[in-house]
Amino acid sequence: MAVTRIKKVRLLAHHTIAGNIAGAIQKLGCCELIPPSATAGGSSVAVLDDVEQRISELRPLLRFLEPFYTEERGALERMLSDKPGETLAALSELSDSTETEEITIQTRKLEKRLAEIRSNLSQITTQITLLTEISDFPYPLSFVSPGTDRICGFAGTIDRDAARSFEERFRETVGAHGEFYLASPGSRKKDTDSTFIALFCREQREAVSDLCSETGVSRFEFPDDLSDNPSTELERLIARKSDLAQEEKDIHTLAESLAAEWVPVVRKLSDYLGILQKKMQALQAGAGTEQVSILDFWIPEPMIERLQKVTGSYPDLTDISISDPGPEDEPPSLMANPAWAKPYEPLTKLYGFPLYGGIDPTVYLGPFFFVFFGMCLGDAGYGGVMVILSVMALSKFQMSGDRKHFFQLFLLGGIGSVIFGVITGSFFGNLLSSFAFLEPLARIQQIPVVLEPMNDPMTLLAISLTLGVIQIFFGMFLVLVENVRKGDYIAALGDQVGWFLFLAGLGGMMLGSGRMPDGFSSVPKIIAIAGAVLLVLTQGREKDTIFGKAFSGVLSLYNVMSYLGDILSYSRLLALGLATTAIAMIFNMLAGMVGGVPYVGWLLTLAFILLGHVFSLAVNAMGAFVHSLRLQYVEFFSKFYTGGGRPFSPFRYQTNHVSILDEDGLSAENN
Repeated sequence: MAVTRIKKVRLLAHHTIAGNIAGAIQKLGCCELIPPSATAGGSSVAVLDDVEQRISELRPLLRFLEPFYTEERGALERMLSDKPGETLAALSELSDSTETEEITIQTRKLEKRLAEIRSNLSQITTQITLLTEISDFPYPLSFVSPGTDRICGFAGTIDRDAARSFEERFRETVGAHGEFYLASPGSRKKDTDSTFIALFCREQREAVSDLCSETGVSRFEFPDDLSDNPSTELERLIARKSDLAQEEKDIHTLAESLAAEWVPVVRKLSDYLGILQKKMQALQAGAGTEQVSILDFWIPEPMIERLQKVTGSYPDLTDISISDPGPEDEPPSLMANPAWAKPYEPLTKLYGFPLYGGIDPTVYLGPFFFVFFGMCLGDAGYGGVMVILSVMALSKFQMSGDRKHFFQLFLLGGIGSVIFGVITGSFFGNLLSSFAFLEPLARIQQIPVVLEPMNDPMTLLAISLTLGVIQIFFGMFLVLVENVRKGDYIAALGDQVGWFLFLAGLGGMMLGSGRMPDGFSSVPKIIAIAGAVLLVLTQGREKDTIFGKAFSGVLSLYNVMSYLGDILSYSRLLALGLATTAIAMIFNMLAGMVGGVPYVGWLLTLAFILLGHVFSLAVNAMGAFVHSLRLQYVEFFSKFYTGGGRPFSPFRYQTNHVSILDEDGLSAENN
């Protein structure tokens, strides 16, 4: 399918109703604004400044309170579910009736005080560690720093092995006019360091400083507020630390109370003000005059009628012109697929948006991905678990957009796996036939079986390669149709029809050798030759010389190896399907082997079955997804699809905490 047709719109609105028009367009959520080449401000500037000022006031409020807020919904529910709904009218009323100045001032004071407490606690903890080491120092710390008129000192650390040597040299330097205190080993610094305190006469300060420089002593000063004996100061600091910790706890309690009251309100206000900000910015950025605002935007063609209803409310104050994109324009791409194909849109987005005017491959890859995933996982038990988990998630959580599509995708993958598992007789591998008491169920399981891949892998290989041929030829057919639509008949004849004939002829020659009636045995050869002639005549058409055209045409026949490699890639459908069954059978076998262990055998069996199959499901489901997707991206898309488009990014409600509802209680956001 082609992407949605996009129209280019220029809307002129008188400044008195420009805000209403911009708000209505934002509510529609279907218009992508085009930045103008020139910008002009208008009456919206003052309003925008006011809105941005309020937003800047709310941000620090949320920053401080949110860490203390207990979410009403669990983490998984918040991640998967849509945001709670609110109408724009209710948010506007909340904004008008809520004054945040007082709570902002209060939280700023609490935040400042909390920072001070944490800084003080950090300092006190460091000081307690130090004082614990020197708790038996007999003198007031004021003797050390700042000292007295005649006595001064310092504290320091030194390598433990050099401490005694330093003490001896210190005593030699100061003689009887000093004291040296060596603390017991502690953990203030490295275990190899020792803390000491040295006291001496002030006139000996220079000699002691020289000694410290020679011996590598690290000196430090005690804070001015530590003046009493270490033991006394230690008691004071421990009490102070307890008081600060209690004050911190009280602030946390108050902050939690404020957060419970204000965080939901401030979140709603932030989203509402963000909506107003985007609307004002759109008006301010748009070109215009003092009296008229001009908005240029892209809009999907099916939405034009809704836009005209909006502007129709102001027939004398608006003017609208609609045109097709010009050659110089780069319109965005908007995928519009039927409901059954929506779950596969994320796969296309992962590869790249389709170009505007090109092919949207979603509806084409969907059926193939469904079949391939089912074949790769290929187990009814695993598929059933995926279906149950997907249905539970979709029913429990209110999801939309790509989140919902991904769960729908795995739901469909589970259904495909159930179908393939039923017709191949795989239910958690061979679980039902591994235990005698499940034998009746095993017989029922065999009734719908039409193929057993473990016993007949060649048949499944043939099916896999056939599916590859079908998908590759279908991709070529899509390009053929596109070339015909564009009027490029030479490309359609040479690049697609030629390869169709050549590959079909070669395939018929390989498969029909010795099996076709005598009168028809030459038909595949004729088809292959006709295709080869077409390729030789057309594949070098861009070359300038006859020799170049002929050489390129002949050389293009070698590309048949690329097609052959692409077809062989589909053998991974067989490989992954067998791997899933084989891994499941191994766990079943191990479960049966440990069942004979006395007393705990049944527990071991249950553990092997549960844990083993959980592991197998996780690994094989991931492999089925990746390899099925690879076949789409590498083998299928390479035949007709390039991507490279720009996704449609509409001007709409963009919120972080609430979902905007319309007057009927339905979501007004286009997810």
